[in-house]
Amino acid sequence: MTELAAPTPTVAPPSARRSHHPLVRYAFRRVLAGIVTLFVVSILVFIGTEMLPGDAASAVLGRSADPTQLAEMREHLCAMPP
Repeated sequence: MTELAAPTPTVAPPSARRSHHPLVRYAFRRVLAGIVTLFVVSILVFIGTEMLPGDAASAVLGRSADPTQLAEMREHLCAMPP
């Protein structure tokens, strides 16, 4: 009877291996999901505020403001530095 030798496992060199630690993959996925979530929420908030009626000047001055007061407040708000 002949003895069969166990096959030698082939191991890729360290530079060819692409497996990362599971915690690194988990952290990367969580960070990526957070960035996507932040982007989606930002878009939804922007769309929601653009759909609201009125502007900042009418919100600050209220319903009793006359058109000249609204125009002055809009000019003041647009002239403010960012």
